[in-house]
Amino acid sequence: NDFINNSYDLELRSGTNNNGFRRPYFKNNEIYYKVPSSYPAIHQFAANHSQFLYFIFIRIDRLRAPLPNSAESAEGIISKQGMSYPLFKESVEITEQLMRKIRKRIPEHIPILLFSTQNIFPYHDELKRLSEKNDIRFTDQPSVALRSAERKGITTTAQDGAHWNNAGHQIVADVLKRYFLENF
Repeated sequence: NDFINNSYDLELRSGTNNNGFRRPYFKNNEIYYKVPSSYPAIHQFAANHSQFLYFIFIRIDRLRAPLPNSAESAEGIISKQGMSYPLFKESVEITEQLMRKIRKRIPEHIPILLFSTQNIFPYHDELKRLSEKNDIRFTDQPSVALRSAERKGITTTAQDGAHWNNAGHQIVADVLKRYFLENF
């Protein structure tokens, strides 16, 4: 469900969704591994031989990365162009292939649930569309509950501003528990 992390090219251009670690990608029905870095071979060598050098390379990559949501970042381009941006369109297609594979491997009588935690265009709309197309249940109730809590002054994220803290986890767990009890 991480459109940017499903594309090496998008992750390389990302200001916030690139952690600099070697990760799997899926393309042409194959899984391959790559470090999302301008210098992947040097980066991988450092990861294998020196934690200090690896730390330095990650910091250099982050300094060179576009500012989050800037016009040059993957996030900034996607927010303006949506599906018109070829790299995002390709990533959505990859995500759909992965969702089809998941749906195919799980027996039809077993429901699959995908939930959104941020109602951000165009990601939310594409997740919802792909879920419906692939017989995967979709809910944005966690997103609604998190935003509601934040409006009430409850901090739901950790210091990094991206991952949930204990309160965020509890809110999402409560919402999903209620969803399961009502729908399954």
